[in-house]
Amino acid sequence: MKLLSVLIGTLVWVVACGGSGASSAGQATVSCPVQEQKAASQPEIEALLRDVLAPQLCARVQGSFVALPEEGAPEGPLAASAPAVGRWNIDSCQSQIKDDVLEVFLQGSGFTWVDQQSSGFQVKQYLFFDASASFRAKAHLGYEPTKKVVSLWLIPDGAVQANVQPKGDVSARATNVFSSVVGGVLDFAGSSVDAQAVEQARHTGTERFKRILAKGFTLSIDLGKQQSDFMVGQLALGELPKRPFDNLLEGQWLINGRSKIWPGGWDILGPIPQQPEPRVLQVGLETGHAAELSVLCAELMQDFLRGEQAFSSDMPKLARKLSKIDKVGMLESIKLPDLSCPLVVMITPAAGNAEPVTLRYRDMPEALLHQQGAQLQGASAVHYPVEVSLLDVQLAGKDANGRDWDLLGGRPDIFVVSSYGQEQRQLDRTNTVQDNKRAVFNRKLPRRFTELDLPLRFMIFDADATRDELVGMAMLESKQLPKTNTTTKQFTLSLAVRSLNADAKVLGYLRLKVIHP
Repeated sequence: MKLLSVLIGTLVWVVACGGSGASSAGQATVSCPVQEQKAASQPEIEALLRDVLAPQLCARVQGSFVALPEEGAPEGPLAASAPAVGRWNIDSCQSQIKDDVLEVFLQGSGFTWVDQQSSGFQVKQYLFFDASASFRAKAHLGYEPTKKVVSLWLIPDGAVQANVQPKGDVSARATNVFSSVVGGVLDFAGSSVDAQAVEQARHTGTERFKRILAKGFTLSIDLGKQQSDFMVGQLALGELPKRPFDNLLEGQWLINGRSKIWPGGWDILGPIPQQPEPRVLQVGLETGHAAELSVLCAELMQDFLRGEQAFSSDMPKLARKLSKIDKVGMLESIKLPDLSCPLVVMITPAAGNAEPVTLRYRDMPEALLHQQGAQLQGASAVHYPVEVSLLDVQLAGKDANGRDWDLLGGRPDIFVVSSYGQEQRQLDRTNTVQDNKRAVFNRKLPRRFTELDLPLRFMIFDADATRDELVGMAMLESKQLPKTNTTTKQFTLSLAVRSLNADAKVLGYLRLKVIHP
């Protein structure tokens, strides 16, 4: 956190003293010399960033475990909530200022989940690799005074250079009879399908690293909460990343993210430096059977990843068991031990998982957890996960414009499309109920939901031979769920179906059955 503490203090001085004189941010009071109370010019800001950023960048980055997202992960603030499917441990970093541009070279080892198919062959496994990258970037600084948010952008200046070298075996399997024959011919001719898969993994990994780093970086500092956040990608001025734990409890965090881990794999959280007071890790299992948590010194993990044994997927033997998480939708607080070293937390799917596990996590001071225990219980008063069934939809006699549903005065032909989460991923589509203002479905949605999956959105359509008409939308939010205990409960909710035009007319109602298993 050395870079962040230095940078926060310096940036607070710049935005406060360069703008409106003496100011405060959280509990930090900024005192400005009278003779310096003038707006800082862009050259002064660039000089500040050069003098502070360049010398401190590698001290901050080196040793970190950078999250690698899935292909197709969201952009913008929601990128911070996307699950990590691998990590890149940066164990070498060099930075310098040349011609007013920051030059950075990064190198390290890592792993990621690969699920790709090409030419009738599929690679579906964890891939271990060594990677290096270099880029030039310009730094820009902005301040949004109403939100009290400082934004520092590193924007690549020119092409990003990268190189990924797979380690260990890459196994390609045929996905049809034709590719099986081709694979046999290639092997007979002395050209291994697996060797071609290694080359494809090298090329794909290299291009992926280039795409990731080409997005640049944003350091956001919330002066009110004294919380800093660093992520890949460009955010708008004053915009903060959307983390999985978003203001559930106050208190500065060092880790706040989500992971998706396939059976036989693991993920790494950290490193967490030694702290003056004990910290706890809050973990919530979102999908999957169970996960196990262990802890060890960060340096041992870094040595393990650099070694030849890493690609065997065997977790380090020196890891100390912490806890087993097996209650979907519930939060568990785990005290982090003092190992007299910066530590990392390892998460592995427990035996019995046929599908990947997904978890969210954040750390916080133990004392703060005790002080605000009542607040945490209040936030979890709804017992998650819940099961949701779509019972029926009842529509009014006219559409939002006061017209009949069909040109000839017929009734609507109703179907419903369901989606979930902030990203609104499509979940389900019903059959079409023909020529009826009331459509009965009695359809159980194909998964359980936690508070992170809400809101659920239900888009109601009137099917047509030429174009399906969007009638309106009903939405289920967490605040609409009644408080409950751990006893099994079942209840029915009636949600208004509103048109999506400016006056949002109520066109009917959608009924849900919600069960607390």
